[in-house]
Amino acid sequence: MIKHPLSLRISKPIAVGLPEAAGAKNPLGRDVKSSGFLAAALLVLGFQGLTRAQTLPPNQLLAGVVAGAVGATGFGGSCYVNRGNAFFQRNGLEPKAIISFDDIADAGIWDLHGPAIMTFATPASGFIRFKQTGAAPFSVARPRFNNYSQAYDSAAKRLVVAFRIVFPDCTLPVRAVFDAT
Repeated sequence: MIKHPLSLRISKPIAVGLPEAAGAKNPLGRDVKSSGFLAAALLVLGFQGLTRAQTLPPNQLLAGVVAGAVGATGFGGSCYVNRGNAFFQRNGLEPKAIISFDDIADAGIWDLHGPAIMTFATPASGFIRFKQTGAAPFSVARPRFNNYSQAYDSAAKRLVVAFRIVFPDCTLPVRAVFDAT
């Protein structure tokens, strides 16, 4: 027999079920009636603690706002995201999310807007595929993203999402706040 390092050794068997007489003692010497009340109280308090630490339900469409930002440039490139309305939805257990933008521009030439699908390779990085790209090259229409983070405030029912989109000539910081009401 293999012993678990945290297992308890019980020298005599414990009876299962409630004894017939009210107030009878269980084999460990505790009053059965008061043990039941204690267990019920702990169960209720435990469930209240769980409701306070809620996480954002998956597959919930959220509306919010993307903050305006200008990206770090390299070799004369530039990119920006205009402040505007946005939507966001994580896809349950799948490594995908959908986010929308009013306006993103890369190098002042490529205008990207509308929905974009984020596919996660790791919890913090992956690729983002813009749906409305026109004739943009692959490296602009499907750039990498990194430094993804999200924080959900269950009291305010607010989700804050932040990440960086890595275009060929510019890295664009994105920060958005969504309400789950």
